[in-house]
Amino acid sequence: MRVIEILDNQTNRTYKLCEQSSNWIKYSDNITSLTCIVGKNGSGKTRFINSILHLDNRFELKTEGETDRKISIIKYSGAVELHKNNEIPDYSYDISTSFLLSQKSLTELNRNDSIHQVGVAIVFFEKFKELIEFSNKLVNIKLTDSGNAIYTLGERYLSGISKESDLKKIIKKATIQPKNIMLVLSKKFISILLDLLHYYDALIDDDVLKLIEEGIDFANFQPKEDFYANIIDYLKKVNLVAESEIDIESIVYKLKQFFKDINFFIEGYKESFEISKESDRNILKEYVRMMTDENSRSSISRQVLSLIEFEWNGLSSGELTLLNLFGRLHGVKAKVQDDILLLIDEVDLGLHPEWQRRWVSEVLPLIGEILRTKNSFLQVIISTHSPIILSDIFDKDIILLTDKSNSKTFGQNIYRLFQDSFFLDEARGGFSTKLIGDLLHLCSTLDPNSQKIGTTELREFSSKYDIRIEEQSEEAIYEYLLKIVDSIGEDILRNHLKRQLKVIEYNFTLGDDSKDEIVRLKKRVKELEKELKNDKDI
Repeated sequence: MRVIEILDNQTNRTYKLCEQSSNWIKYSDNITSLTCIVGKNGSGKTRFINSILHLDNRFELKTEGETDRKISIIKYSGAVELHKNNEIPDYSYDISTSFLLSQKSLTELNRNDSIHQVGVAIVFFEKFKELIEFSNKLVNIKLTDSGNAIYTLGERYLSGISKESDLKKIIKKATIQPKNIMLVLSKKFISILLDLLHYYDALIDDDVLKLIEEGIDFANFQPKEDFYANIIDYLKKVNLVAESEIDIESIVYKLKQFFKDINFFIEGYKESFEISKESDRNILKEYVRMMTDENSRSSISRQVLSLIEFEWNGLSSGELTLLNLFGRLHGVKAKVQDDILLLIDEVDLGLHPEWQRRWVSEVLPLIGEILRTKNSFLQVIISTHSPIILSDIFDKDIILLTDKSNSKTFGQNIYRLFQDSFFLDEARGGFSTKLIGDLLHLCSTLDPNSQKIGTTELREFSSKYDIRIEEQSEEAIYEYLLKIVDSIGEDILRNHLKRQLKVIEYNFTLGDDSKDEIVRLKKRVKELEKELKNDKDI
C-alpha cells in the first residue's frame, strides 16, 4: 500500500506523492517516490514533517493498494530541536536525534549510534565503498564512561560480596588480555551472575560464592567441568527453599552463550580494526551481534558488553553524518511493517556541497538498499535548504510551502534556485554586500569639479569600518580602499570600483606641471584600454 496524496486540512491543499498510474522517471529502483519540501526559515517544514509522523488532525493520507498491508512512518533528523512527547502511531518510529535524546542520555545515544554505524558499514560495505572512502578508517574499542567508572571503583564495585570471599582477589589476579577491559567485564559478569543465582536473597547462603570461585577459570575465562551441573543443583535448591520457579534451563543456556561470546571477544580483540579488511569486518560483525542481539538468551552478553563502545578514527564529518543516517535506518529495519514512508528533515544538514550533489544519485539508492524489501513500497519525503539537492528533483515532486515559484528546478542553475526557491535576497554574504554597497555609495559622492569624495560620507565610512582618517593622509586612505576593492572576487564589480578609485588617485598625484600631467594621462588611457580588453575577455 502506498500513499498517493496528502490532504492538508489546514490549508485545503492536496499534495501528490505519486500518480496512481505513472510511467514517470524513477529516481532509484528501490524508491517508489521522492518528494521534497521547500520553504524559507519559519515556513513550517519541520512542523509539516512532524504532523505527518504523528498523523494529527492537520493531514489525511490517501492510499491505494492492498488494504491489509500496514505502512510504517519513520522520521529521521540529525538536528536538535525542541521536542514534544506527541503520540506516535503504531508501527511508526521517530529516530531523530531530539526524540532519542528524550529517551536516553547523550552518552548512550552516541554509543548506540556508533554500534549501528559499524554494523551497517559491515553489512553494506561493498555498496558503501563507492560512496565512502574506507581505506585507513579505523574502529577503536574502548570502555564506556560506565566501564571506566567500574574500573575506577576497583573492589568497591563488588562491595556487597562477603568479606571472607576470595572472589575479588581471584578476579584482580586474572591476567587475561585486554587486562583493563576484561577486569571490568569480569566484574560486570559477576554482578549479573549473582543476581541470576539469587545471591542477595536472604534465604540463600554463601554457597554461591564458592560455586563461582571454584567453577570458573578466570585465567582463561572459561567454566570448569562441573560448573553447569553445580549451577543446576544450586538453582533447584533455590526453587525449593524460596518456593520460586526459576527457569533453570534458560539461565544455563544464557551462561553457555555468554562464555562462547566472551571467548570470541577475547580471541578477536584488537585496540583498532581496519574496516576495509574483511577479516576485521568479520570480527566486528560478531561484536555488533553480541552488543545488539535482542534474543533473551543472549542477554548476559549484551549486558556485559554494554560497557564497551566503538569509536571511529579517520571519518570526515560528512561521512559520519551519512553513516549515522544509514545506521539508524538499519537499526529500525527489523521493526517496520510492510511498506514505509520515510521522512528526513533537513537532509543537507552537516553535508559538504559535494555530498549534497551526490545525495539523490548515490545516497538515496543506498537508503533503498537498506530499507526496502521485495514487493514493498518505500516512499521518501525530505526537506532541504540546499539548491544543489533541489536541482536533482522534478517540479512535480516538490512541495513549496510558500507562493509557487515559476522556476523549473530539475537541472536548474543553482544561483537561480537560490533566488527563486530559497528566498535569498542577495547572492553574496551579508557583510560583503553591505561593505560593497557602502563603497559604491562613497564613490557616488565624487565631486566632478574637485575630484574629491564627500567628506561627511568618507568620515561615516571610516568610522563604520574603524579607519582613523585623522591619522592618515588621503593617499593612505585611497590605498586602504584599493586593498578592499582588490579583494572582491567578482571581476566586473571589482573593475568598476577600481575605475572609480583611479579618479581619486589622480587627484592625489596630478601636480601643476602640465607635462607631468600629460604623461600621467597617457598612462591612464593605456590602463583604461587594458581594463576594457579584460572586461571583454570575461
